[in-house]
Amino acid sequence: MLSEAKSKHPRRGRNSTLRLRAFGATLRANSIFETASSKMPVKPALHTALLSGAYLCEDIAIIGVMRIRIMKREKPFMQNYLLYALIFMTLLFCLQGCSQYHSLTIINYGPQNIKANVPFNVQKKTGESALWFKLNRDLEGEAYVMINGVRLSAIRHANVVSVQVPAFLFSKPGNYPMYVAELIGTHTVKSNQVSFVVF
Repeated sequence: MLSEAKSKHPRRGRNSTLRLRAFGATLRANSIFETASSKMPVKPALHTALLSGAYLCEDIAIIGVMRIRIMKREKPFMQNYLLYALIFMTLLFCLQGCSQYHSLTIINYGPQNIKANVPFNVQKKTGESALWFKLNRDLEGEAYVMINGVRLSAIRHANVVSVQVPAFLFSKPGNYPMYVAELIGTHTVKSNQVSFVVF
């Protein structure tokens, strides 16, 4: 009976096998992501995005193996072309998502009306002047700020970074470049550059 059923529905058995293979690939991908997450400080949202991409790949694989039902009159080349196109679109979507996650952008910062040799936003505990930066995403690694080539250690809280600014950096009027950077392991992500303007 089993052999007879297989002979009547050969495609059904093949599709089921490919479904299981796709599901197995997803489980392996999940295991890889879990291992990577345990060994490096990857944001949970990125892990979720990658895992979602794996599930999406599984869905596309299932769609691909079922393509015979909707294109059974087409040539095999066209069937494979559809599958490859779907996989390419999925990979492109995942790469774009990772790129958007890793990018770092300064949305706002302050104070901006800085006068030469005049302390600003003075901190009660230290008496030092300080700047704050609002970013497009939360930071997970070590944060620092570069002002006119001088690296300053920063304090991060979610997507806000604050840094104490030594007096010599605003002792003279000028337009000085600055940006925020995040250090994750040996990898550094830099934000867009803004101006530290001293009048």
